Amino acid sequence: MAHSSIARGERLKTRVAAQISKFDPAELFEPKQLGLIDRFSQFAVVAARAAVRDSGLDISEQMALEAATVIGSACGGQTDAG
Repeated sequence: MAHSSIARGERLKTRVAAQISKFDPAELFEPKQLGLIDRFSQFAVVAARAAVRDSGLDISEQMALEAATVIGSACGGQTDAG
């Protein structure tokens, strides 16, 4: 664990943080998706994909159309905040 290198981290009230290094979203998302998904959402999507894969569920096309995931955050992503 090391000090966080998050841009504008000094504005955050908490001083306890963990940072994920060696995460390259370009390896996991299409280029046009990258501009739409904040870093914290990228982690959520990657975790959800892993959970579905690890579950062993056989997801049919119909099931995929009817399934949903809702993620809420009180403050949203911070990487693009001005």
